[in-house]
Amino acid sequence: MLAPGAIVDPEDLRVPGERPGTPVVVLDDLGEQAHGHRFRARQGKSLLLLTVLTPEVTMQREVRDLLLHRLLQVTDLVHPNLLPTYGWVPLPLSEDGFDTLFVVRPDPGCPTLRQWLHEVWQAGHTLDPLNAVAIAVQVCEALAALHERCAHGYVTVDNVFMYPTGGMPQALLAAAGEGVVVPFAPGFDAFATSGYLPMAGSELYEPPHQPRVETDVLGVAGLVLEILTGRPLEPGMSLAPFGLPPRLERILQVACQASPEDRPKDILMFSRRLQAAVGLGEDPTEPSAVLEPVHHGEHADPRYPTVRAKPWRPPPPPAPPWTRQPGPTPGSGAW
Repeated sequence: MLAPGAIVDPEDLRVPGERPGTPVVVLDDLGEQAHGHRFRARQGKSLLLLTVLTPEVTMQREVRDLLLHRLLQVTDLVHPNLLPTYGWVPLPLSEDGFDTLFVVRPDPGCPTLRQWLHEVWQAGHTLDPLNAVAIAVQVCEALAALHERCAHGYVTVDNVFMYPTGGMPQALLAAAGEGVVVPFAPGFDAFATSGYLPMAGSELYEPPHQPRVETDVLGVAGLVLEILTGRPLEPGMSLAPFGLPPRLERILQVACQASPEDRPKDILMFSRRLQAAVGLGEDPTEPSAVLEPVHHGEHADPRYPTVRAKPWRPPPPPAPPWTRQPGPTPGSGAW
């Protein structure tokens, strides 16, 4: 549908700092997703990420309408840990009137969590539970803002970007609004079986095939496990062999229950329990974060093309939740 070098009419897309109507130029193919394809592009001097939806998804009228509704809900949402959504643009496929669309977001110029973890491991570092929870808590903060409007339903290591700060990177959750179409995508089963969709709980396989807050709880639990072990969460997986701290293991085990009814139903409460499990909120110790394993330049990532365009810079991160006034963490030690 698109390829590097393609020039696309942005129609009425509004990218901050760019003149309306400036053509969008595709730079790189970033790979296939369950529901489409991700590309790096530029408009003027702004680097962008494009998610082109597979036609099998957008040609389902009800699914397309639901996607557009979700995108409308999130386009004006601003949070330091959320990659903003600028909008979407129709993409004609043939002269017969068939089309799909691509969703446009800024490119932060940094690796995904999956890429970042590989860099960390290749540099000889390991991440401990404190590091893993510090990353997960940032994702939970973004999800809490999203949950005021809708569930995300697409928390994976490929949809979190790690923006360098000189210390613990700033996690940026991407793909807001897209989770509603993933269960209807032709690649859903294959991607889930391959471990790329560890947040795919039973609720996505059963009518109405829609993500819930509990889907995002499962996704965050999967992030923590993959950060610590390098293995994606699998249905029915026992966490005992991984040697996690006992309280953290119990919290994750509850969050990984097959039925969404048995998982936590509030993302911030789940976040507070994760923090308490590793001493954050109870102990003022800051995470002894593995810092940037590679020192990047202007684009933060040496894989970037040498184009006269700059990546998007997120707003400064707020103070982490564990430095704020702590509240009670109800529940037994099993939680």
